[in-house]
Amino acid sequence: MSGVGEMNLEGGSGMRSRATLSVVWVMLVGLLILGLGPTTGAAPARGTKIVVGIDTDPPSLDAHSNTALSSDQLFAHLYDRLVNFDMQGRIVPELATEWAVSNNGLTWTFRLRRNHKFHDGTPVNAAAIKANFDRLFDPRNPFSRRTLFEMIKRIDVIDEYTIAFTTDKPFGAMLNQLANASASIVSPTAASKQDVNTFGRFPVGSGPFFFRDWVRGTRIVVQKNPAHWLAAQTNITEIEFRPIPDEATRAVGLETGELDFVTTVSPHEARRLARNPNLVAYNLPRSRIQGLYPNLTKRPWSDVRVRQAMAHAIDKKAIVDTFLAGFARVADSPLPPGVFPYKPQSVRFDYDPERAKRLLAEAGYPNGFTSTMWVPVGTYAAAQQISEALSEMLKRVGITLKLEVMESGQWLVLLRSKGPRESTLDMTYYGWGTQTGDADYALRLVFHSDNFAPACCNRNFYSNPELDALIDRGLGSINAQERRAAYEKAQEILWRDQAWVWIFTVNHSAVGNRALTNVRLLPTELIHFRDATLSR
Repeated sequence: MSGVGEMNLEGGSGMRSRATLSVVWVMLVGLLILGLGPTTGAAPARGTKIVVGIDTDPPSLDAHSNTALSSDQLFAHLYDRLVNFDMQGRIVPELATEWAVSNNGLTWTFRLRRNHKFHDGTPVNAAAIKANFDRLFDPRNPFSRRTLFEMIKRIDVIDEYTIAFTTDKPFGAMLNQLANASASIVSPTAASKQDVNTFGRFPVGSGPFFFRDWVRGTRIVVQKNPAHWLAAQTNITEIEFRPIPDEATRAVGLETGELDFVTTVSPHEARRLARNPNLVAYNLPRSRIQGLYPNLTKRPWSDVRVRQAMAHAIDKKAIVDTFLAGFARVADSPLPPGVFPYKPQSVRFDYDPERAKRLLAEAGYPNGFTSTMWVPVGTYAAAQQISEALSEMLKRVGITLKLEVMESGQWLVLLRSKGPRESTLDMTYYGWGTQTGDADYALRLVFHSDNFAPACCNRNFYSNPELDALIDRGLGSINAQERRAAYEKAQEILWRDQAWVWIFTVNHSAVGNRALTNVRLLPTELIHFRDATLSR
């Protein structure tokens, strides 16, 4: 997978300027995304309804208020965005058909698709796009992901189908952020008639499917939007998303034909299911990194030597080989491969239990210590088994962990809702997916000291002024080399500090019915069925 951010920043540099606008219009042609798995021209099956097993019930279907991957998976069906990602992580048109950036790097102008409508019949135009970002920025709305767009200082409606965004400084990740699920465009008319909680329960977008029904913990049903420009590309008329926290139940559903697709199973289960001639396993790149996430405001985790000791105490290759064979690789940087500008680190934290014991002794824990670790079940493949193995490895160097296994929804609330003084976190098994393909999302949201929970996503409260300055430098440039230099240095600092103990990067491990083709498993984490086909 290419460095997405770098491609976007450097693309179009050879095109001529239009002096009257002082911008360079970059014309992009929509790309045909290659289908996955076998193809067939057979007749449609079962009325073209599909049932998709997801791991947990989404907390909300409001694209602006959500921070859960389970919700993001739904947004590609309910909503459109200005731009989106293709299978290679490249930016492609969606509501915007062409765009330009001014010579000073501050103004981004987008020309919109004409005559498209929201599901309530209201027009998708420049005024509606502006209303969406006004809603995002409204301080009365508790939208934590507004931090993705905080560099935007003005939005101008040029005409009905042209809109301009002006940033307070050049911003190299602009298109990547606008392709993120949080930049999905909701109907401003519908949103204005409901409060945030109600809209999240009854969403209205302009996407290829419209919302029909949600029974909490049981199903979410969306129905095909025949007026959408993608309508002719899919024969799927209805999708039922069924939250099933138990992996074994999801697997049985695939084998019996009750489910047509499951978005995540353990790699070993994926391999087993792939032996079924009616099923296909998908093992594709995904910008997710997993590891241990200690609360850095608490002892002993506040001591860098303890975190480094944990890194040396874990046999990362054994974890990958035992639980994730073929679907993961040992982490060698705070960024996963494919995220701009990933750089493997020269400093190594190889498996070395004796080194781990020495570091613990230097930190004042010659006899080790006891603590608690949260284990979320339902979000991450094999989370409980991996956590149990990690606990055994750490116990060998004197770190004894009491594992608190909990459902992912409960875990997310505990993790997100408390600031550094109130948080009850000691340590948790954790992962982060970079849904923009760019280091700004991967590093600023998670490690900048301005983004402590509950405001955003620095939930283990790492704080380092040098790192903050580097992240700010990367944020405020559209020059690829300047951004690369800042983010490469940031990776070095985070890796040295083991701000959390990175273990492996992971691929998609999904399984679907062989008759279901053209499913999109994007490197930016999401799986969607916008132009899928179901055949006999």
